[in-house]
Amino acid sequence: MCKTLGVLWQLEVAQALGQLALEDAGVQAFRLHGSVTDPSRIDRWSDVDALVESSQPLQLQDWLHGFGEIWTFQFQGSTDSHVCRVVLVDGRRIDLTVCGPEPRPPNSSVCPSLRSIRFDAALAAVKLGRGDRLIGTHLALEVARATLVLAMQLRDRDMGTALHRSGSSHDDVAGEVAELITRSTDPRDWLPPLTALINRVHGALHPDEMTEDVNARWRPLRILLGGESGPEH
Repeated sequence: MCKTLGVLWQLEVAQALGQLALEDAGVQAFRLHGSVTDPSRIDRWSDVDALVESSQPLQLQDWLHGFGEIWTFQFQGSTDSHVCRVVLVDGRRIDLTVCGPEPRPPNSSVCPSLRSIRFDAALAAVKLGRGDRLIGTHLALEVARATLVLAMQLRDRDMGTALHRSGSSHDDVAGEVAELITRSTDPRDWLPPLTALINRVHGALHPDEMTEDVNARWRPLRILLGGESGPEH
């Protein structure tokens, strides 16, 4: 089980979310689901799943800021429900399903493409940690594919066109990605070095966003991969 100071952090977060629901006048119903409803099922990769029914647009930044800095998130929705899946900088994860008017997503200074890469990497770590190599490898390869897309965007910018009859020096990124993903059949072996390549390519494409400490930039992924201690230890 994942413990913080002898208490399951998932239960602490679940209780805090319930209190937020009580204090929000627009919330009509709140309920937990998933492993948090049965602590015996909680493992080091468990998140907190909650459903909120609201008559007003939920301000997700207000709801989530008290739990710590958001490393990345995924925000998806339909006409009457939206899901916000958050990964915090210490590796904790919260999934909120909101029924009602479209909620306002959390604030983020990270561009959508990097948020997506981070989210896929985090979920890959969770799936691989639980032994689901099929989905875990699929997600890890999505991270590798997205790295190539960043390099393609960088080439377009540097060459001033999206039309290319032949290769360029940016093709070296393809070789680096291919070399990394063929090192091992376990993506956990090549995801960490892949993040260094992502840093380099994304940094060249969006230098204004690369203000974080390099060592801290991918710490949440290292926690989920088991390479660093997180809230569960």
